Amino acid sequence: MKRFITLMRRKAKAFSMAEALITLLIVCIIVLASVPVITKKRRNMDNSHGKYLCTLNSAGNYVEYYSRAAIGKEEDPDTWHEVTNSGYKDTVSWYNSDGQLLSKERFQCKFTPPPGARNFNVTVIGGGSGGRDGTSDYKELLNVTYPTSGSFTAKEENEYYNIILISGGGGGGGSPRDWNNGSAGYGGGGGAGGVIRAEELHLVKNASYSYSVGGGGAGGWGVMRGCCKPNKTDHDRAPSGGPSSFSGSNNGETVNFYIPGAQGGDSIGCTKKKCRGGGAGGGTSGNSITRQYASAKGSVVAYGGSSGAEGSQYCSGCGVLRTRSGGKNNVDSFQVDSNNYPIKYSYGSGGDGRGHGSVEYSGLAGSSGALIISQLNKLYGNGGNAGKISSRFVPSIEGHLVASIPLAAKSNEAGKQVVITAYKNKTNNGILARADGGALPGTNKEAPTDGEESPWTYKHAGVAAQSCSAVTNEGAGYETVKKEVQKCKKVGCELDEDFDVEYLKQHNTKTEIEGAGAVPVLPAGLGKWSSNEDAYLDMVFEALPLSNASGAKLDAYLKTLNIYYTDASKAQGLINADSSNLAQFDNADEFDQTGCFYDNDRLMYTKVCVSSYSDTKDDKVWHAGRRHQTCPAAGDGQQFGAGGGGGTVGDIPGVFGKGGKGAPGAIIIEW
Repeated sequence: MKRFITLMRRKAKAFSMAEALITLLIVCIIVLASVPVITKKRRNMDNSHGKYLCTLNSAGNYVEYYSRAAIGKEEDPDTWHEVTNSGYKDTVSWYNSDGQLLSKERFQCKFTPPPGARNFNVTVIGGGSGGRDGTSDYKELLNVTYPTSGSFTAKEENEYYNIILISGGGGGGGSPRDWNNGSAGYGGGGGAGGVIRAEELHLVKNASYSYSVGGGGAGGWGVMRGCCKPNKTDHDRAPSGGPSSFSGSNNGETVNFYIPGAQGGDSIGCTKKKCRGGGAGGGTSGNSITRQYASAKGSVVAYGGSSGAEGSQYCSGCGVLRTRSGGKNNVDSFQVDSNNYPIKYSYGSGGDGRGHGSVEYSGLAGSSGALIISQLNKLYGNGGNAGKISSRFVPSIEGHLVASIPLAAKSNEAGKQVVITAYKNKTNNGILARADGGALPGTNKEAPTDGEESPWTYKHAGVAAQSCSAVTNEGAGYETVKKEVQKCKKVGCELDEDFDVEYLKQHNTKTEIEGAGAVPVLPAGLGKWSSNEDAYLDMVFEALPLSNASGAKLDAYLKTLNIYYTDASKAQGLINADSSNLAQFDNADEFDQTGCFYDNDRLMYTKVCVSSYSDTKDDKVWHAGRRHQTCPAAGDGQQFGAGGGGGTVGDIPGVFGKGGKGAPGAIIIEW
């Protein structure tokens, strides 16, 4: 019993229910009071890790990605937040496809570290270089552009050659002077020589091939009639151009090219009534060209030449030198200019037909043919190099960091340097880190290559250009092009100083008969010749319609010129004579019915343009065949300093695929 009482007393010393509840309440209050402290500490722990990225989007503007408040997809900068009001700007410039210089301002990326963040790893990536364009390395082995003959030995390791062979152009027709009235037509233009254009023609190594190049035909002369010459109706064409050839037979392979020369323009013969215009010279016919060969990687095409222009018809009183165009060659060479356009050859063009009416004129000689042998080594573009990468550990950042990222490099451009600068209270504390762009790539003879991958993502490189399209051939013919020309608005008359100025001084004085002597009176407003003759000689007078060539109208005109003749028969009238100034204007023919004074002896005025303007017109241009091909561009580098793809090259000079753009650089900050 005593033991039971002792145990009961010990149990009476435990906590009561009330005491337990009070204790639990106190614990709950302590826990609730601790929640804000624990939460704050957790937030500070979140700031200890994060990532910030900055680069350019496809529009060339700064964009940023912040892992704590992400906008867009990390792998696609075009979905990131575009920087619009960071307080820092830069300006970039570039040329558009029309060659215009453009520029714009951009808000730059600004990184401000979150509170409590430390131990930053700052990575800078330079811009990737653009891929290299494809190109062609032109090597000329023979260039003969005058009448001659010789031999060519094929010595190159590459046994495929490009050959352009052209025959001589025909001479232009001439015109006589109609002795009775100074009237005649104009000779016709000579025809153009034919063309063979062989691309990558196989020639046997160390074999010899013979060639000849034809000269241009000489200009023709017309046949006079009238007063002191026998009347004749016969007339001859100007001489034709010479033929051109290239041939050889080696190891069972035969090459035989032959092109006849072009026909000369028709010179003028006169009937007893009038002289007509000369007929045009015919160009070399494509059907007359021999084109035999064994093997070629490319095309071997033959084109006939164009005909010259018909001579114009009889022109009464036209003391004007005019030309009638010979047929023109316009052959694409295998060489390109600085803009990658094929250089044109005009060899073998026909001579211009000419005429004057008052003076005998021969036509112009045709151009010599040509033989040009070359090789075109294709060079493919290498892909662009990736930008350099630079990393730096920074324990803490006070203030903020500002990124400077240039625009993406175009093809054939090196990548650009990327810089990150530290600022505190808007004060520039210097460059924190930088990385150079990728170096400009070269070319190779095999195939275009892909760009280099980004040093950050190890992907996103621009892919090499695909193959060019197949070559298509267009036959020889005319095309209509817009041509800018100068036109004359108003003509006047000025003294032709090739005539006798002293004679003018005698006859531009008014004669008054008083008694036994004649007193010369100078024109009104002029003093003595010794001090004012230049002023008078430089004066330009009005040109008049040719219908005013005689009678009272002519007398009134002579008074405006201050020219007085004691012998009225000396004052012949008006003549349609152009100065070299007027001849250069496209519409000189429009003024053929106006004239200036001449006396058919020592004094002559010629027409000059005193007011002009610019205009355009449709012009037909002959081309000796064309070849067409297109090449696609390579792919651009996509992100974080990747290189652009390499460009390809076509089979035609000046046809190539452009390299891709490099990707812009970037900045990555991790903590």
